[in-house]
Amino acid sequence: MVQRDENILFSAVQMALRESISKLGSKGFKPEDVDFCIILGMLTSNIGLLDLEHLIVPVGITELARALVRKEMPQLLPCPCFFIRGVKNDVRAEKEARFLRQIDSMRGEETQTIGILDLLPDLTLPTLIVFLSSHTKYVGVGGQGKIMGTLTTMSGQIFGAIKKMTYLSRYIPDDNIIRLEKINQDDLWEGITAEREAGFLRAIHLPRFMDVVLNAQIDRCYSTLLGTIIGSDLRAFSFFRETISGKLKSIVFIGNSNRPVLYRDVFRKEIGQEIPMYTLDEDSLEQSVVRGSIRIFNCAEVSNFL
Repeated sequence: MVQRDENILFSAVQMALRESISKLGSKGFKPEDVDFCIILGMLTSNIGLLDLEHLIVPVGITELARALVRKEMPQLLPCPCFFIRGVKNDVRAEKEARFLRQIDSMRGEETQTIGILDLLPDLTLPTLIVFLSSHTKYVGVGGQGKIMGTLTTMSGQIFGAIKKMTYLSRYIPDDNIIRLEKINQDDLWEGITAEREAGFLRAIHLPRFMDVVLNAQIDRCYSTLLGTIIGSDLRAFSFFRETISGKLKSIVFIGNSNRPVLYRDVFRKEIGQEIPMYTLDEDSLEQSVVRGSIRIFNCAEVSNFL
């Protein structure tokens, strides 16, 4: 269990702030020049700086702005801090048959979602935003630009655990970079199909047998391994798609190491219909945080805060 140590936490945040301000020091920037600080993500959770309740979907920029929380934290900065709340699915109807499967939440991605809508002003709604990082997180955005629901898988962490803790690690590049030119499409889809028909635990073992029984090349084993993980994410997508209302008009994939491109190509083939699909890299991921934070803050009645 992750536990909150206030001293360690504040020290880490202070260090990050000092490093950020130091980078701007050459331009004459000083801590007292900061008017306010916007805080989001896990720093708004029970292991963060301030534990805040999630907002319940549907949630758009207006709801996020209205729910901003101001708090003075002089031990961090001599200016007010504004916390952006996370968002969770509406599962108050606990007697529904699929109650447990519908539980999900986000902290940080709500702000990134607002930022992505700003980065892609011509994006046709409703859309699905697929965040590819330590988790795969699907965020459904309705026709009015509001977050309608979310679903998370542990695919990124499972991939990391496989690399660190199992003999399958020999098939994974040391730098974790996906090189699209080395992906064998037949083996990738064999992994996807095997996961769908035989389950994840069986399918994830196939690269080992490809190696020791078939003497398959490492790239082929890696392709099957990737396919197995993507296949599990595809099944989660199929379930999530049923829970969000409205036909999708676009999909956005955002992440690093060519994962967005790989997922886009798989989804395009799997869905079998022509809808616009966009890929954004890790630089866009960082931009989405900045843009989303500023848009939410500007949407708030700032005069009531400062």
